[in-house]
Amino acid sequence: MAATGGPRPDYYGILGVTRDVSANGLRNAYRRQARLYHPDRNLADPAGAARQFVLVKEAYDVLRHPDTRRAYDAATDTTPPYTKHVRRNVRAAIRAYWRARYGLED
Repeated sequence: MAATGGPRPDYYGILGVTRDVSANGLRNAYRRQARLYHPDRNLADPAGAARQFVLVKEAYDVLRHPDTRRAYDAATDTTPPYTKHVRRNVRAAIRAYWRARYGLED
């Protein structure tokens, strides 16, 4: 995995998938990218293909396991904490706002 101090690479972008991809979709994307960037298939630039192939392999190794994928998602989530809360429970957040503003009760 990438160094802990620096910015993390976008593994979903490397594989060309979204964050809500299924396990089968992830595996298919990995296989497609691995075939595309395998050094034996890129004779014009084997060194560049090898670097990209290593990134694809690293991305798949992190994202294929549920625990490491969860940790990666948590580490790369840039959504502010308040927005996460509101997104989870919009109605409760709206009720809490009006209750606090006007002293309303249920």
